[in-house]
Amino acid sequence: MAAHKGSGLTVLINLLAGALSGGGCTRPGVTVMTNTMASIAIDPAPFTDRKAYFDEIHRFAEWVAGSPPVDPERPVLLPGQVEHETRQTRLRDGIPIDDETWRQIREAGVGVGMAAEAFNP
Repeated sequence: MAAHKGSGLTVLINLLAGALSGGGCTRPGVTVMTNTMASIAIDPAPFTDRKAYFDEIHRFAEWVAGSPPVDPERPVLLPGQVEHETRQTRLRDGIPIDDETWRQIREAGVGVGMAAEAFNP
C-alpha cells in the first residue's frame, strides 16, 4: 500500500544508507547483501524553540493516532507504540517465560557454576 510516496521514500533511504555508509546500493554479481545504515541528526534549535517543536510532535502523533482505522478491530498505531506498551506490561507483570525455556536457562546457569537456588522465584 506504499504507492509512489512510500516507494520514493524507500529509494531515498536505500541510497542514503547504502551510498553514505559505503555498504553500497547495488553490487553486480553479489548475491548476499549486507545491512547498511545511515543516521541523520538534525538539531531543531535553529528552526524553532524546544517547546514548540515537542508540542508539534505531540499534536502530530495525536492526529495520526486519531485517524480512522481501515479495520476497526486494528487501531492506528504509531512506530514503537506496541513495544512501549509491551515494556510497560512487562515492567509491571514480569517477562513471560515458558517452563521449557526456564529449564534451559537454569541448566545453562548451573552449567557455568551458578547455584540452582538462584533460579527459584
